[in-house]
Amino acid sequence: MSLRVGLHRLGPVPFSARRCQLAIGRAEGRAVAANSTGIHPLIFRLLTACPELEEAWAQERIDDQEEPLPYMQASALAQVVAAAYSKGQIACFAALFSEVESAVIAGTPEEQELVVVGFLEDLQGAMGWAGLEADAIREWLGPKSHDAWDGLSEMWKDIAKKKASGELTPGPFDAQFPDIKDPKLKKIFRSIQRPPTQVN
Repeated sequence: MSLRVGLHRLGPVPFSARRCQLAIGRAEGRAVAANSTGIHPLIFRLLTACPELEEAWAQERIDDQEEPLPYMQASALAQVVAAAYSKGQIACFAALFSEVESAVIAGTPEEQELVVVGFLEDLQGAMGWAGLEADAIREWLGPKSHDAWDGLSEMWKDIAKKKASGELTPGPFDAQFPDIKDPKLKKIFRSIQRPPTQVN
């Protein structure tokens, strides 16, 4: 997770910087607590709102089983939501994004950051990597989630402009993405790197 910030050297980007801080805190033993099942309470609430995604989510998060990390769980959920959208499996999306809106409005600061940075930001990327229009999700977003979604999009547009102008140094994968064959490594790369259509 801290690799996202390291790759881009973005300077002050609050959401990604907070993700990096949480990853460092985890390494020092100060992680955001998960419940007794290892599922972060916010992710549990999102899955409860959309139970038809639970099985796919459990399979997507296999790498996180031994040491549960909230941002990995949120990222896995983003991947599963993008896959469900691509198959037209959207029956629970209204309930899911209603719970997202509740977390954005009334969650703790940690929950707000987890839902925005861990879920919404990764969902934008997951939609792009799947060849889908990220903004197709807008119809389910509540007003505050919509604002957060737009804020993330604007942040990435601003980063692209700064890289194009030379104000920011391009990241190592801005010119060409590596050809990663290993499925696990590809999954990790795609969870920390925006797809080409969203960075240029």
